[in-house]
Amino acid sequence: MKKIKKIKKITLSLLSMTIIFGFTNVSSTQAAEKYYYKGAAYSPVMEIQGSGKPIDTGKSSIVLSVATTYDQRSTGKERIRVWTREEVVRNYYDANATTLNYVRVRFGSPDNITLLVDETQILPKESVGWRDIPALDWLFSTNVWLNAAYQTSKALSGSMKAQITHKITDNNKEASITFSNGLLSGPKSELPGSISYKDGDKYYNGILNTQTGVTTKNATASGLGTYFGYKYILGSGQTGKLTAAADALYDMKDADEYGHGLVYSVKTGKASLTHTIGGS
Repeated sequence: MKKIKKIKKITLSLLSMTIIFGFTNVSSTQAAEKYYYKGAAYSPVMEIQGSGKPIDTGKSSIVLSVATTYDQRSTGKERIRVWTREEVVRNYYDANATTLNYVRVRFGSPDNITLLVDETQILPKESVGWRDIPALDWLFSTNVWLNAAYQTSKALSGSMKAQITHKITDNNKEASITFSNGLLSGPKSELPGSISYKDGDKYYNGILNTQTGVTTKNATASGLGTYFGYKYILGSGQTGKLTAAADALYDMKDADEYGHGLVYSVKTGKASLTHTIGGS
């Protein structure tokens, strides 16, 4: 029994390491960097998934703001903040409830600028779900009691699905971060319909009073903060374009006239903003 308890402790310790290293938050170093605001954008497009009929609603279904910092020589970092609009989408479709399926944030260059995304400078880091450890699988499979403890420990990690994923193109010129599995649904990612898309940054990490324009600091950030480090080549006097974009998928719950439950998904258009950087 003592051996089984010891194995349980080792296995659960490994799970704890997975959680700690898998869900790394944006570090405090970003707060010290000076970012230059480039603007805000939104998408008014909504489309019931599978309908093939996007609608320009005139209302914002996803919002982003963009700021960047670069040394005018070779390196920089793009800060993209994104907010969901569950309230706006829910009201437009007169649905009973919405949940966030995913938000995807993209960064790259539509220009002929020589751009390379720095994978080590993409934040937040990817989530790491349960990864089978072959040596432990083999060891515990030979003993029914030890295997039971191991499988139980794996079951306890069932909620540890990959919820933040990165994707980088083969040529390292474009990258994306996807938040999924309801990781940040609701208040954590929502910009209320009463707040203009232009005021997202005032609302980030605070509550904006639209009457006075004063923001009260809040310990919980309202919005998704992402960072993309990049390397570029621009000659003296040259400029290049960078593009930030975001889109989302909302799951809707409703009922028909007979009270039968209806479940469908609404995808947004792409909120996109392009800006320039210069060489020295």
